Amino acid sequence: MLPTDSVRPPAMDPRTVLLTRISAYIDRHLGDPDLGPAAIAAHHHLSVRALHLLFRGAPDTVAATIRRRRLEHCRADLADPAMSHRTIGETALRWGFRHQADFSRAFRRAYGTAPREIRPDAPKACTRCQRQASPSHGTVKPQQTGSNGEES
Repeated sequence: MLPTDSVRPPAMDPRTVLLTRISAYIDRHLGDPDLGPAAIAAHHHLSVRALHLLFRGAPDTVAATIRRRRLEHCRADLADPAMSHRTIGETALRWGFRHQADFSRAFRRAYGTAPREIRPDAPKACTRCQRQASPSHGTVKPQQTGSNGEES
């Protein structure tokens, strides 16, 4: 005999189901530099316009979602001492960034710091002048000038 008050999970609306599938697809393909709205739309048999309409109520656009997730993974890898054998460029490429310069700009814009400064072994900046510290004493050496005011 079946109970009359059987508990059924609430039915998800089709939009939510599709967004969940798309989100999982994005996560599985973050390392693919060709991942973008067109590839996602094609895989899910949607037009690019329909994909953008799905994301209309979301906090980010499709492209911004991909970029944010890639940056999150890069930041985690750069902060992980076990991943210190990878260069910054390798890490960026691993998560789908084609060019290290583009990655560095996006990273700085998102986190307010350069990717190299996230590394656990990165030299810290001088607290007095905010310039890169000298490895020997933690101080920044001033530039030396000759008697005519030119750098030597």
